[in-house]
Amino acid sequence: MYQETPKNPGNHDSLDNGNPTVRDRILSHLASFSANEQDHQVPVEVTQEGIAKAVGIAQRHLIQNMRPMISEGLVVEHSSYALGGKQHRKVYFLTIKGRTAAKWMNAKSFDGRQRKQSRVIENMRKNEALGPTSSVQ
Repeated sequence: MYQETPKNPGNHDSLDNGNPTVRDRILSHLASFSANEQDHQVPVEVTQEGIAKAVGIAQRHLIQNMRPMISEGLVVEHSSYALGGKQHRKVYFLTIKGRTAAKWMNAKSFDGRQRKQSRVIENMRKNEALGPTSSVQ
């Protein structure tokens, strides 16, 4: 009988091909700021502007990536002062579920880098075994 394989935390299938999605990059970025969630003033990097800049997208496109993550319980949004700011701004932090997904994604990414490095080394050894190639004139 066919049995569906369980989905990974955060559903990060993009890492299988080595290209992290915007969602993956957001999770990875926000994972660095979990300790700041209770601070009165939070780093600018957890504001819409800071996240967009860190993951390489336009600020106006960030919310369309954040809404599904909020709905899935990976990210929470609230209002806080950003360092150096005078007004409350929307800021984002990972939930426990989001931190778990980020850890999984970072581990998967590390495994992918190791596999890629192994392939590169293997190809270098194959090329060395073939010896120098001569050009036909």
